[in-house]
Amino acid sequence: MPTPQISIIIPVHNVEPYIDRCVMSVRKQTLKDIEIILVENLSTDNSLEKCHRHAAADSRVKVLTIDVADLSSARNAGVRAAQAPIIGFVDSDDWIEDDMYETLLHAMQSNKADMAYCNYMLDYEDGTVKCPFKDTGSLSVLDARQAQRDIIMERATSASWVRLYRKELFDKFQFPEGRYFEDHCSIYRWTADCRRLVHVDRPLYHYFMRTDSICSSLLSNPRKVIDFFYAEFERLEYIEQNNLFTDPVELYEARSYIIKQSITHLKTYTSAMPKASLRDPELKRMRKSLLKCLRYSRKEIKPRTYNKLRRIAYIWPIYYLLHRKPNAKSNRHVAKKE
Repeated sequence: MPTPQISIIIPVHNVEPYIDRCVMSVRKQTLKDIEIILVENLSTDNSLEKCHRHAAADSRVKVLTIDVADLSSARNAGVRAAQAPIIGFVDSDDWIEDDMYETLLHAMQSNKADMAYCNYMLDYEDGTVKCPFKDTGSLSVLDARQAQRDIIMERATSASWVRLYRKELFDKFQFPEGRYFEDHCSIYRWTADCRRLVHVDRPLYHYFMRTDSICSSLLSNPRKVIDFFYAEFERLEYIEQNNLFTDPVELYEARSYIIKQSITHLKTYTSAMPKASLRDPELKRMRKSLLKCLRYSRKEIKPRTYNKLRRIAYIWPIYYLLHRKPNAKSNRHVAKKE
């Protein structure tokens, strides 16, 4: 059987109401020479049965089962099983435009890029659709460091599912298993190994805003808040170790932004988790991480961020008590989509 041009990996876990819409959007792609890998991971509904129905109806669909319910593990298993030299991912409750992969593959090949990515739309359960990007239709070619800076500063999404990748990018680094917000701590690392990337400024991916998704259910699960904190905070060490921002003004902005976001996640954990206390080991660990940022002077990060760090360091009990009451603004910020 000829090698397909791209392999699309769809992790599947308890998505019986959504899986048909997702898989059909991939099967209907204008690019026909594709492999579709459905990675079923311990569903308790009829998701696996639906996967097998798609495999029976379309020879391009393969069903893989794993014995752990974990998004990263499912993606990594799909990458190992993939036959194509180019990889893409779709979440099983989302769907894509008919020409998404033809568009991205053409952009990759015509620009000799190692990664291509597009924009996405937010599709809400009430039918509302929002587009968070300009969507000019233009095409931009970037080098790895510029693309990394855009990701770190949230000028570009960290989402794995709007992209096509050369499969070799996964040889050195895989999705971190057992962690939430795996995209947030991974995409910029794969970007580092790209010679060239290309961005198609069109919304070709539909992100379904379920009320029980990883992001929207953030405040109901302490582990999600903790993982989001470290996915963000690790970026600070990365930009320093790799000298990613050589312009002093950009470095000032990047440091301030990452520390500010990390403080927001700390506040969310403090305010939203009913069992959080000053003795909470995870809270103590997050605070200890932030205290490393005291190495920065007032001139190296923004004054407001600097002052927040000092309050966390020197009047921690008072700061903790002030943030025990849920802060609606912080919660909205943390729960935004990646």
